[in-house]
Amino acid sequence: MLAKESMDRQTLKGTPVSMATILLQEIPLHITRFDVIYAIQGVLHQPPFYDGIGRPPNFSVELDRDPTDEFEHSGTGTLTIADELVVAIFISMYGDPNRPRLNTTRDWDQGELAFSLGPPPPADLIQELQNSPFVDPRVAQGRQTRRTALNTAIGLHSVHFGWLCRDRRFSTEWQADIRSISNLPANHTPSLRFNADLNQLWISLAEVITDYGAERAMVVTRFSRIEAVIVDAAEPSTPGVLLTFLSPPALEYHEVTRNFQGQETVRRRSRLTTFSATHARIVPYTLFAMRITCASQAHMEEFRRMARAANLPRPTDAVPSPVVRRSLFSANALDRIDVWLNELPWSVAFQALSILSSAALDPIELLNLRPRIEALVSDADFGVAKAGQVLRELGSKLKDPATLIPDEGSIVECFESVKRDLRRASFSSSSRTRNPGVVNCYHATVTPTRILLNGPFLDQSNRVLRQYPGHQEYFLRVNFTDEDNLHFRWDRKFKADGALFVKERVGGALEEGLNIAGRHFEFLAYSNSALRDHAVWFSAVFYEPGGGRVTAQSIRDGLGDFDFKNLERQPAKLAARMSQAFTATEPSIALPLDGDIPIVPDIERNNSVFTDGVGEISLALARRINGWLQQKFLSPLADIEIAQVFYRAKPLYLNRFLIMILETLGVPADVFLGLQREAIRDVEAAIESFSDCAAFLDTNGCGSSYHVSSVFLHLTRLGLTLGGQGPMAVRDGFLNRSIRFAKNHVLREIKHKARIPVKGDVQFVEAIGAPPAGSPFDRERYTNCVVFSTQGERSVPSMLAGGDLDGELLKRHPSTTANLVPQGIICHQFLVTADFYREMCRHHECITLAELASRAVDFAKSGVPVGEEELPKAPEAKPDWAVGEIASAQSLNSNTYESQTAIGKLFRHIDLNRVHQDVVRQANREHRDDDDEGLETSLEELETILNRLSSPKSRNTGHHHPISNAVRASLDPNYIDTASRPDPIAIALMRRIYPSYTAELRSICSNHSITKQPLTEEEVFVGTIASRTSQPRQRKAMMQRMREQANELVKRIQVELKNMDEGGELEADEEDFTTLRRRLQVAWLAWRLSAEQRKTFGAKSFGFIALTAIFDAMRAIDVWRAESEPRDRSETPEPPTSSISPALQAQGAARETSQRPFELKLSLKELLWSNALVKAKKHTDQATMPERRS
Repeated sequence: MLAKESMDRQTLKGTPVSMATILLQEIPLHITRFDVIYAIQGVLHQPPFYDGIGRPPNFSVELDRDPTDEFEHSGTGTLTIADELVVAIFISMYGDPNRPRLNTTRDWDQGELAFSLGPPPPADLIQELQNSPFVDPRVAQGRQTRRTALNTAIGLHSVHFGWLCRDRRFSTEWQADIRSISNLPANHTPSLRFNADLNQLWISLAEVITDYGAERAMVVTRFSRIEAVIVDAAEPSTPGVLLTFLSPPALEYHEVTRNFQGQETVRRRSRLTTFSATHARIVPYTLFAMRITCASQAHMEEFRRMARAANLPRPTDAVPSPVVRRSLFSANALDRIDVWLNELPWSVAFQALSILSSAALDPIELLNLRPRIEALVSDADFGVAKAGQVLRELGSKLKDPATLIPDEGSIVECFESVKRDLRRASFSSSSRTRNPGVVNCYHATVTPTRILLNGPFLDQSNRVLRQYPGHQEYFLRVNFTDEDNLHFRWDRKFKADGALFVKERVGGALEEGLNIAGRHFEFLAYSNSALRDHAVWFSAVFYEPGGGRVTAQSIRDGLGDFDFKNLERQPAKLAARMSQAFTATEPSIALPLDGDIPIVPDIERNNSVFTDGVGEISLALARRINGWLQQKFLSPLADIEIAQVFYRAKPLYLNRFLIMILETLGVPADVFLGLQREAIRDVEAAIESFSDCAAFLDTNGCGSSYHVSSVFLHLTRLGLTLGGQGPMAVRDGFLNRSIRFAKNHVLREIKHKARIPVKGDVQFVEAIGAPPAGSPFDRERYTNCVVFSTQGERSVPSMLAGGDLDGELLKRHPSTTANLVPQGIICHQFLVTADFYREMCRHHECITLAELASRAVDFAKSGVPVGEEELPKAPEAKPDWAVGEIASAQSLNSNTYESQTAIGKLFRHIDLNRVHQDVVRQANREHRDDDDEGLETSLEELETILNRLSSPKSRNTGHHHPISNAVRASLDPNYIDTASRPDPIAIALMRRIYPSYTAELRSICSNHSITKQPLTEEEVFVGTIASRTSQPRQRKAMMQRMREQANELVKRIQVELKNMDEGGELEADEEDFTTLRRRLQVAWLAWRLSAEQRKTFGAKSFGFIALTAIFDAMRAIDVWRAESEPRDRSETPEPPTSSISPALQAQGAARETSQRPFELKLSLKELLWSNALVKAKKHTDQATMPERRS
């Protein structure tokens, strides 16, 4: 922003004010264009031209070419500034030869620049400069330097796809047969290029020359997905390079055009699933390793140089030559696998195929385990279900990089070890069947080249799955992702056949079905929420006793009568209505259908539905359930299902869209920075005490599966402190690391999403106050309830959140987390465009994008998509906040600029590099081979520990952890004798459930990671994934599934600790004093076991489950005692003693008060303006408080 207070048109002393270029003269010949830009930048981005508010002036510098080509330029050039007032002021200061001219940088040893007015600049250049932010020339210079360093094509002699064996030799399984690749003739030598702009490695396998250029078969991978580079120089004339990948590279088909100078441009990129018919059979298994041979030693040296420039993993030399031909994936071997899997029970075959598809074993290694697997199925101690569990755990161990499997003997040893550990490990039937809202769900992930299998996982059930409780393995949840488990994506710089690829790969699976381990699955349906994550349901044919043949079509036919409201003529809405039956829900109560369901017509006016999403419910039924009933189609199923339960108000958070819009309306950035600083202070204060940490975890939803915040409050009540010194200080590495993971999670949300807690509202709606006398709302008091009117021109809910009332998140007063724009490409471009242009959200392209976003959010129901051709062209340059988590460290090497908007300043205010590095070090530490912590407990070690705990000589010793001492001191000896010998039944219980818990936890860590490294125990404990990703939404979905799995696992252990046997779960009123004492004794033994095992994987989190069980048992005993003691009926009974100290109760009350909605009737904008007026008085001349409404 120009400092117009000191320099304006009246002080220019007659200098003409018009749009003109500025001619540059007397430029020293030895300096570069970038040197000139640096010098001018040092002037234009300082007062009086720029006062630090808003965007600095943008300008362009072009130097005239030296006709002799001896120097870069001829000493003259042109400066263009897109602001006539800035031009006039600049000329008045530096254009007069009698006044001091612009000083050159100190690196220049001669001369000063001279300036004079030139002709008018081109209109398109002025428009570009006005609409574009200034980009630091160091960015462009660094990009050009890197592009030049990576510009050489490397000739290749051959390209091989294969398998990296356990002896570190590379088995060639398929060599690029040029003649068979996409019918391209063999008239091209393979080559390799480093694409500096996209950070990708491009390997051309085959080429055909066309009239316009060429068509090529390509292998493409990002630099970040290359795991290792191994150089094989055994053949000096054709040295080889072995590349291993974290995820398979992309197979592509490129159409290239050439101009008259021979410069190439990629016109179209198409994604492929395979290169040829011979390649198709083995492509799912052989893309993790690829060997290329260079055309000469000189090409090898060029590869080494460019690999360093691209920051690839440092090449290592292989001795001896690692190349062999073992035909591991021959047609014969794969056929033998298929025949064998068809003979196995499907749940076992599924796990065997899962091991193969995840590249944990090759076909020969898997076939060598065949006799042991078949014996396992026949073993009475295992059977089909437990045999599948053994293979699942085996797969998790084989995929863990920390597990050393150097040879085939180690594979057998690992198999037998898992078999021994799980022989007696199991969960009781009561814990497995306690929750009908949970099912064991099998998962398949379809990528461009593979089908990956996982599960079964404990997932929330839906209405359809609960109809067929004995046939869960006939349902399959299918996700469609790219090779790295992220969503499909295409660079918009290229014309990509993305829609065609999705139609062929995804549409092919939906139309033709999937063959999984000898069973054919067909597309069934989807839920709306799962569809956003590219997930759908498939099912296979099965037979119900007395019910006949069940198919995908018969299941859909049984969902209801979709002739209702002519849904069959509206395919998108029909599918959306069907999807409601597949929404994850908890079962509640069943209603008998004794008659017709009355259909109450909606209240509609002016194309606005005032009762959209509204149903009717009796007061009696409302008291039986915690939810609501909607009727959108006629269904024979009348069970009440709970989709989500709210026990308290949720806080409102800012986000980047809301901040950008508010800044467009005039709210200064300092206001948001102040709110962010407060949020950061709350995060940093989390380590000061257990109570502060409990509040921090609870507010941010961390550690809920393990009830961490509740346990922390109990520890505070026992007098324990988090860190510090003294006998009551808990200095626990596991807890400290877990809290660091949680802090990283919250700070990451603040930095990359601007998720900052506030209070207030966005959509202001006038309320009517007290209900009219005599109305139903006057007679029946409604608590925490918002009543919307059905009068007026348009329904108020249609202007809030999702537009209807079926489960919308509303904030009181009446704040709303409104969907300003949907997630995805459109809303991201909205933000980038608003940041790019001076008008911000008022720019016409932002208005267009907002309209497209509104249409796209209803695509699932309307069936009307937003075509890519409808999107405005995205800005060429990206703001620094838009580069994402992974690319932020290399932002200077990409086309980015330092954003001057509020979200740019918020983004730069937080540095996560140190926090992330600390988290990564911890993750690597847990997986190091030389570290005892993180290793699993074998069955023999567990037996030794349990025997020691049962020994009379050792039961008084135990582990002297501060938590152990404090809990032991708090236990009433009338209820438990901590020095007594543990109950043999309790010992047997630990022997059964502890290895089951660690095995399930290991599976969760292995199957929910977004990298090759499994998750750490700390990540599952607090419910986060620390790894960076280019698609945070996919990580969020993975985190949600991980939390659900952990939550169900913890529930199972809690039921086991409570019941101790197969007798089923007791209700609270069925428990007597003896039962409660046994619960407390079992929970104490579980804690002692975890304390003894604290350095092994799973023990620390198991200990928190035990602590929860201890505190729950103590509370239950207190309640039982209070209810059992005789009382004088004339006395008013006192409530049971709270398990939380008065001090903590006061803290909790204070927190509850602080979280209440803002009582003043101020909108969020008004609240932020008031903060701005107090904290930034320099803006008061530009801002006025909006009129406060009552």
